[in-house]
Amino acid sequence: MRRTWLAVVLTMVLALAGYVLLARAVGSSPLGALSASEQNIALRIAHHEARRTALHHGSHAHPDPTGWPPSIRAVTARVADGAVTQSNTGHECTSGTILRVTLFGSFAIVTSGTPGRALPVHAVDLVVDPNGGQLCLLSVTAGRAAADPKATVLFRR
Repeated sequence: MRRTWLAVVLTMVLALAGYVLLARAVGSSPLGALSASEQNIALRIAHHEARRTALHHGSHAHPDPTGWPPSIRAVTARVADGAVTQSNTGHECTSGTILRVTLFGSFAIVTSGTPGRALPVHAVDLVVDPNGGQLCLLSVTAGRAAADPKATVLFRR
């Protein structure tokens, strides 16, 4: 009985290792992890949005030696199942896989949660099509923003 159980467990471990190696070999990635292509897309979109947000809201601060505006504290990204059919950017994500990119920091964007009370924005959330690299959805997180524990950290101060 013990040998049978050990054989089953060993077979499952080998099968999982084979799946991960095969997924990496064909350029895919398990959900949450990023392939090199997905990482490049996430960084390109995040840099563009960080520069656009800083310039649009009057910050002319130049990027520091890291290449990020000083207001950016961290950038994370994660691959997930999903689709965006109600886009606010003009591009839909319909492949069934999305790339969630989050910029953390201090943004000169003001939202109002309740009348007369402005809430500071501490995260900009981007949903990107990992196949075409198009931004499908842009949103912000007002108040306290928490990082997704399954996300890959692309930049941190």
